[in-house]
Amino acid sequence: MNSNFFSIINLFSQGIIFVLYVLFTKENKNLLIKYIFISYGLIAVFFIPNITKVAALLKFDSGWIPPPTKDGITKIFYEFFKDSEFIVFFISLIFFYYIVKLFKLPNVKSFNELKDNKTLFSFLIVLVWIFTIVFVNIYKSYTSNSVYISRYFSSLLPAIIIIIAIGFSQIKNKIIRISLSSVFVIFSLLDLLVINKYYVLVDKTQFREISNYIINNNKENYPIYSSVSWFYPFILKTIKIIKFMIKN
Repeated sequence: MNSNFFSIINLFSQGIIFVLYVLFTKENKNLLIKYIFISYGLIAVFFIPNITKVAALLKFDSGWIPPPTKDGITKIFYEFFKDSEFIVFFISLIFFYYIVKLFKLPNVKSFNELKDNKTLFSFLIVLVWIFTIVFVNIYKSYTSNSVYISRYFSSLLPAIIIIIAIGFSQIKNKIIRISLSSVFVIFSLLDLLVINKYYVLVDKTQFREISNYIINNNKENYPIYSSVSWFYPFILKTIKIIKFMIKN
């Protein structure tokens, strides 16, 4: 989840959650702060190789990315599940059930009560997580280069999965829970293997394949011109990569 260079927003949202938790808790506060600094220190060390890539992405004028629209988030959500109406309907059903159960929770009078209420506490964590990622991406899309594509929102997927898992766990009737889970898995496999043929058809950029093609056919080691030059040096180690910008 935090291994790609789009996850910096995700780390920021987690940092907000940690800070809020430390501010309100009274137990082992110094130890928590120590662990947070150690965790983010390790993350910073592993993230150093991606700093140049993030800087390049922030400056890159992605003219091919569509501008933000009023239904952009909805389209991205559908794209997460390959535009499958049944899966989106099923997830929406579980989500609304989760929200209804959430609305029925009683008030809490202290942070300890909040922390002990796992459903409410997890909701606040997921809320901060989702809000931060969506807010930052929407703000950037309307004030700078658009990032309205699913890869920039991919950090939302774990939060969505957590909500679905909690919604499932709150279904008390075992027969209903197993039946719905089975139907969901069957239709997911149907959509993945039969309708979209995910493991047969190619629908993503094939950087690895094009790199192999260049290696096999560029016998004279001619320089390669690319607008995404930072993707290739690791694979094309012996070939000079020259960056150029695509202008509309």
